[in-house]
Amino acid sequence: MNLRPHHLLHPKRERRPPRQPVDHLKDMKFDLPEFEGHLNPNLFIEWIQALERFFEVKDDSDEKAFKVAVLKLKKYASLWYENIKK
Repeated sequence: MNLRPHHLLHPKRERRPPRQPVDHLKDMKFDLPEFEGHLNPNLFIEWIQALERFFEVKDDSDEKAFKVAVLKLKKYASLWYENIKK
């Protein structure tokens, strides 16, 4: 028969906080295409589809996705955006 208290027989181990899930995509760099405002609608559709695939993988909010997309507008597309946001 063991007369020692239970906590002496089985000392508590320090509990570690639960591990956060690792997001391997968070640190990866992606080279997103730019859009210059070409008149060919197929180029615009291809650009939009590339961005949609990227944001689907990254699981970003719509607000963040919009901000990143705006950064990828160049030349005529950038001028167009600057004029409509006023």
